[in-house]
Amino acid sequence: MATCYSYCPNCWYDLSGEAASWSRLEPARCPMEIMCSECGQTSASREVVWPDSRLPGFWEHEPRERLVGAFVRTLGWLAIPNRFWGRLRWHHEVRPARLVGWVLGVPIVLLVLAMGVRALSFVWLPLRGIADRLNPSYHASLSDIYTLPFGTHSQFGYDWSDAYFLLVFTLLPYMVMALVYPAALLAWFAVWRDAMRAAVVMRAAPYGLVIFILAALIELGYSVVVTSRVIVQPVTMVGSRGVDEVFVNYALWRGQLSASQPMSYLKHYFFYVYMIWLAWYWHQAMVVGCKMRGVLWAWALLAAAMLAVGVGARIAVVFLPPLF
Repeated sequence: MATCYSYCPNCWYDLSGEAASWSRLEPARCPMEIMCSECGQTSASREVVWPDSRLPGFWEHEPRERLVGAFVRTLGWLAIPNRFWGRLRWHHEVRPARLVGWVLGVPIVLLVLAMGVRALSFVWLPLRGIADRLNPSYHASLSDIYTLPFGTHSQFGYDWSDAYFLLVFTLLPYMVMALVYPAALLAWFAVWRDAMRAAVVMRAAPYGLVIFILAALIELGYSVVVTSRVIVQPVTMVGSRGVDEVFVNYALWRGQLSASQPMSYLKHYFFYVYMIWLAWYWHQAMVVGCKMRGVLWAWALLAAAMLAVGVGARIAVVFLPPLF
């Protein structure tokens, strides 16, 4: 009757021997409850021997047709790490493809949607007769569709590499900071050969990189706002300058928003909010997910290391652009 899942849900103590002893009972039977001899907690036998391998509503376990709802629900759980780790258990099936999709697939899809929203204005305005497709300004402005997000000023005339480096140097400190906890914990569990806790950390790491999804969501909302202004309040060519004010207006709105809100927030305020959230998230991962005891000192030490690495990365990126 014992299976590879015969562990205490509270402390992970191996209860395979206890479960195997049920076959020697007279008559052989499966008790409704089992008490852990290590921590003393009483659990339902089905949670020890035959736990459900899927978590309803979770990103990794929902079918494709319900992925959007699972994404929103999982993102809501992550907003409060106690809710996320209060639901996720060690016996829930790990799906590596879904983890890769969370880190890379979802942000790429959101950025492609943002590009589609920006492209809408370039399709709509010529159809309305407001912009001339033969105008050089129209062709020069098309780069706004394809450049990567969070330009510090108008994207008008920017090269792809400008926006690319800006994005990388903005997100790099976040990424480096998010890897401090999993790198240290994986090294620790490798020394102690604790494969089960290492598996929990490897699953937790991709969800800790939720900043990529938040950045893509900001860009999508940003593109919707700017493109809506262009479509709702279009202007025509002005005087002898021969400049298509539609795209100047578009560029100016991108510049105003990026200078005052999304880029500024991502560079400054979000950094510290994300740092606090990350420390909270990994505290729950260590205590609830990995069932580690007396981890306050280790958690505090890693939090200090995360702060030093994050701030150091922010300072470093200031000097990196000239090298390229």
